[in-house]
Amino acid sequence: AHGHLGSEGLWAMQERDIAEQIPMAMRRLDAVGIRTMICSGNEALFTDPVAGNRKLERLAAGHGNRLRGYLVFNPFYADRLTPLLDKFFARPFFVGFKNLGDYWNVPITDDRFRPAYQYANAHRLPILMHTWTGGCDSPGMVKTLAEEYPDAFWLLGHSGGSDQGRLEAEEMAAAYPNVIMEWCGSFCSRIQWEETLRRVPVERVVFGTDGVHHDFAWELGRFLSLDLPDKVLRPILGENMRRILSMRR
Repeated sequence: AHGHLGSEGLWAMQERDIAEQIPMAMRRLDAVGIRTMICSGNEALFTDPVAGNRKLERLAAGHGNRLRGYLVFNPFYADRLTPLLDKFFARPFFVGFKNLGDYWNVPITDDRFRPAYQYANAHRLPILMHTWTGGCDSPGMVKTLAEEYPDAFWLLGHSGGSDQGRLEAEEMAAAYPNVIMEWCGSFCSRIQWEETLRRVPVERVVFGTDGVHHDFAWELGRFLSLDLPDKVLRPILGENMRRILSMRR
């Protein structure tokens, strides 16, 4: 439920060009048995989101259900993106939204995000947002959004990152059925996921890898190493996200 494709200048990457990344990602997904990765485009996240979203769709949509997309909604480009939402979502590739408040230095509660939030609420779409501890996308900030937009699904990327962020994410997911914690980057918190899953309903957690930035095998191996029964792990690996996607209208 959390992937990336495309070039950017922030992290070291084995392959920088998206046309080369896709076959590499497919081989790695196949190697560990991951059927579907929902990804956002790095060019859309860090440059022009209109051109970047179009590029991701053009190059990745041909892989059917193996690759799906989150439409990046950068609030600085809201005037350009909003009139295009119906066209983007009329095609099958995009299944939700992605935002990156920390990196853009824009709080997730900023009114410029409102067109995306309203659209997601009307169509019951997921919004994957990077969450960490701070003034832009701390999980506790989702409270007002989850209440105002109850039919949107708020996916807390990295589940808040730090210890404080994890605790905030747990509080939000336990209180709101439309707030969902996401796995990848779990190494950033000292709180064990076995503890988290005693406090949060299992149906409010989804699995993501942050690939191609993170290693697919490492993230999956860490998840499968949790001291929890299959009946807890299996829904997180796929059933929960499939249920969310099936509720689109």
